[in-house]
Amino acid sequence: MWAIGGTIVHDAAITAAQIYAVELDSSKAAKRAVGEIGRWGYVFVDPSTIHVTVEQIGDTAHATVTAQPRIQKAFFYTIPALKREAFCTMEYRFRRPGEFL
Repeated sequence: MWAIGGTIVHDAAITAAQIYAVELDSSKAAKRAVGEIGRWGYVFVDPSTIHVTVEQIGDTAHATVTAQPRIQKAFFYTIPALKREAFCTMEYRFRRPGEFL
């Protein structure tokens, strides 16, 4: 279950980085990331613990998504949080297409 939850959180981080790289809108990127988890990820991830951070570092969009898995302890193993990061090159050609004609 942790692997599936981690994959879902990672996909959300990739989506957030891509949206921010193209549109330069952190709130829209965060909403899309939460929506990405909301498709069927709430089975594996607690929705009240999802935290999305999106920022620009140089010419790269950096997204971090953190969430707690629904099952945090199994036998001797404990995973308190799932944290995944994603990077994407800023795509300003979509915001300023006139420079590329």
